[in-house]
Amino acid sequence: MKHFQFIICFFFASNCLFSQTVVVEISGIRNTVGLIRLAFFANETDFRSDKPAFGRTHDKTLVLNGNLVVRLDHIPSGTYGIALLDDENKNGKLDYRLVIPKEGFGFSNYEHRGIKRPALSDFSFLLKKNETLRVPIRIKYY
Repeated sequence: MKHFQFIICFFFASNCLFSQTVVVEISGIRNTVGLIRLAFFANETDFRSDKPAFGRTHDKTLVLNGNLVVRLDHIPSGTYGIALLDDENKNGKLDYRLVIPKEGFGFSNYEHRGIKRPALSDFSFLLKKNETLRVPIRIKYY
């Protein structure tokens, strides 16, 4: 039993020692109304069905000159893509005017062009153990 407890303690201690951080550098924010929503996707199937591995929501009060830097600590290592929503009306979804998005959106390390949704591989990145990674996202508005 003591051997098992040691293994459990070692596992939790090693996870604390290897802390991954993602610093998201968001640019092109048009106002300070609403929320910034970040959704982390780990595979294409979940991205297509809008089921993120996890998400974070941030207030826009710290936006300065259209920019916001968000530091996310204790992110598990792995391959992710971040989809961003500038949720100006705080309803938790991207609103449309006919088929054109009314709110801003963006993707990690990816400048979106056109209306078609990108593949996860277009904007994914690898977060390694004990790494701090800077990830830019430029918001697009129509």
